[in-house]
Amino acid sequence: MPAEVPFDDQGGTNPRNNSSMVTMLDFGGHRALLTGDAGVPALERSLNQLAWATGNTSAPDFVQIPHAGSRHNASSALLDRLLGSTGQGEVRTAFVSVASKSKRHPSGRVVNAYKRRGCKVFETRGGTKHHYGDGAPDRGWPDATPLPPMDESDED
Repeated sequence: MPAEVPFDDQGGTNPRNNSSMVTMLDFGGHRALLTGDAGVPALERSLNQLAWATGNTSAPDFVQIPHAGSRHNASSALLDRLLGSTGQGEVRTAFVSVASKSKRHPSGRVVNAYKRRGCKVFETRGGTKHHYGDGAPDRGWPDATPLPPMDESDED
C-alpha cells in the first residue's frame, strides 16, 4: 500500500451528522468506539470530552468507521489522534457499514488510512451477517474477511 497523502474532511459533513451520538465502551480494558455518522468536528469534541472525563486517551480496540466510510467524516489528523501514526501492524479492528449497492462508499482513502494505523477493516455491505472466529458457523454465516488495500487514485 502506498504512503498516505495527508487529507482533511473535504469541507466536513452536515450538522445533522455532527449531532450523532458517539459512544466509547470499555470492557475490562478493551475499548470500542461507536461513531454513528459523526464528522471530524463531532469526533474531535468527543475525544476532548473523553480525555477530560476519564484521562484515558488510549486508542480503541474496535472502531466503527463513521458514515459508510465517507471522506467527509475523516482526516489524517483525526485518525492520528484517535489511532496513532501510520505504520502500525494489525492491532485493532474497524468495521464500516455500507449499503449493498453503494459504488462510492467506503472511500478507498479512508479504508487505507485506518489500515495504515493498525486496523483490520471489515464491511457490512448489505447487512450480510458474518462472524470472526468461532461461534456462528452453524448458522451458515460466512467468515468475515478483512478488506484488502483499496484504490485511492480517484480521490485526490
